[in-house]
Amino acid sequence: TVSGTVTRASAAGPGSTTGTVTVSDGTPANDVTGIPLTWSVDHWDWSCSFTSSTVGTKTLTATYSGDTAYSTSVGTASHVVTQGTVSVGVTPTTWSSGSSGTFTATLTVVTGAGTPSGTVTFQIKDKDGAIIATTGPRTVSGGIATSTSVTLSASQSPVSVTATYSGDTNFAASSGSASVTVNPTGFTITGDYPDPSASNEEYTVTWGFAPGYSLPSGAYVMLSDNAGTPATNGP
Repeated sequence: TVSGTVTRASAAGPGSTTGTVTVSDGTPANDVTGIPLTWSVDHWDWSCSFTSSTVGTKTLTATYSGDTAYSTSVGTASHVVTQGTVSVGVTPTTWSSGSSGTFTATLTVVTGAGTPSGTVTFQIKDKDGAIIATTGPRTVSGGIATSTSVTLSASQSPVSVTATYSGDTNFAASSGSASVTVNPTGFTITGDYPDPSASNEEYTVTWGFAPGYSLPSGAYVMLSDNAGTPATNGP
């Protein structure tokens, strides 16, 4: 909000004025015109909401139009317009071991207005701090950027993902991070013996669940060979 006063040379009563105020920051497209005046004791007050569309130090110029009783007058002031700020969110925060996918950075405006543009760079590290992948810069569209595809394993968990936003003309650079849990997959075959086996000879297949997993209640495991021959169900 920009505000100011228009003061008469003589303070003997409000008199009357049909004049208005125009405010500019040097960019004609931003001008606010036709601002009315309100009498207060010995001067007229005015105010308006004003938006500067570029960052930097502005010289605000308020011009009183004058009327038949009062002449035109001009006042100036300095005003600093800074870049807006954004927060950076990273998703997802869980992952299945061995699977490939992408991470998404979402930019949320904290101060300022508009939609951020620019780029985001993703850096992915394992639990020991070793870099798994660096992807980017990736273009921001609609406040969102997506990494290239990566593959993660449970042995790397927890994985840290940092998304660094480059900033643009109207928004300052920023970054955000997330800790990602890479969950082990369900179960795997742990052995088969004897191997090789003779035709029509029975052989045993063993299997087990990855740490933290168990067979859901009521479920069972069915094994078959590559010819589609079913085996005896295990418990």
